[in-house]
Amino acid sequence: MSDERNRKPSPEKQRIRLPDGTWGVYMGETGGAPRKRQTKTTGTSTQSADAAERRGIVSRYSLNADERRAAEDRKRVIRERRAAANAQIHERLPQREPEEKKFYHKILDRIHMWHLGISVNIESIIKAVVIGLMILVFAMLQVTVFSKLRPFGATPDLMLPLVIAIGITEGERWGGVSALAAAFLIDCLGSAGITLLPLLYVPCAFIAGVLGTYYLRDSLTIRVIFSVAAGILRAVFTIIYVYITFASPDAGLMFRSIIIPEFISTLVFSILPHLVSWLAMKPFHKTRAERVD
Repeated sequence: MSDERNRKPSPEKQRIRLPDGTWGVYMGETGGAPRKRQTKTTGTSTQSADAAERRGIVSRYSLNADERRAAEDRKRVIRERRAAANAQIHERLPQREPEEKKFYHKILDRIHMWHLGISVNIESIIKAVVIGLMILVFAMLQVTVFSKLRPFGATPDLMLPLVIAIGITEGERWGGVSALAAAFLIDCLGSAGITLLPLLYVPCAFIAGVLGTYYLRDSLTIRVIFSVAAGILRAVFTIIYVYITFASPDAGLMFRSIIIPEFISTLVFSILPHLVSWLAMKPFHKTRAERVD
């Protein structure tokens, strides 16, 4: 047992620099227990001497001026070669040319540079303005253009897919607020006699925002499913309105002339609000670095 403990590995000579600034020959780790600390009288500290013994230093010597100068020259040559190699690698890499900023991104960056002295999120204000303009434009299209054209025999409800698209893209809060504003605007313009639109728009936009943000991935299939489900709910609300307005309506005539044409028209033209909403909200989802680049 003692022979295995005192057995030393094969020595490998290697010149190393000691903590005190001198040079020594490294012969490998010494076997057995470390030697007892001894006091040195050569000017070297006791701790450095003891550490050198534990590391296996069997001889030490100091470099003269010529050897020290040669060592420094070798270090300098190695550093210069490494710097030249790194420079060549950097030159070989393809350089990306800076792209020209778009006008919209320049306006956003200019607004971010303003110091108004108040805590205001300028980007959220711009987003609210863009959403408000979309609601106003689609409300006017629904009241003027599509109410006269009446594709498939009924006026499509463009505001319902619009608020659902906003909810999917921007989340349930933006979707709920925009749905409330859209319902109020449509009621004021008088495009539909039903007054229960907030009870339809707000839940649809809020649920679409929650599902689209936390549970489902935004895709064309998900948007089609949301549009079909919203169209069915819109048909239910229309049936309730018809039964409230008329005493005993004909169910077959109601479905042929009102419910089915309105459902098909809303479903077909829902692609327009989804596309416009996605294009309008896309710049707000980029980081500042992406907008600058």
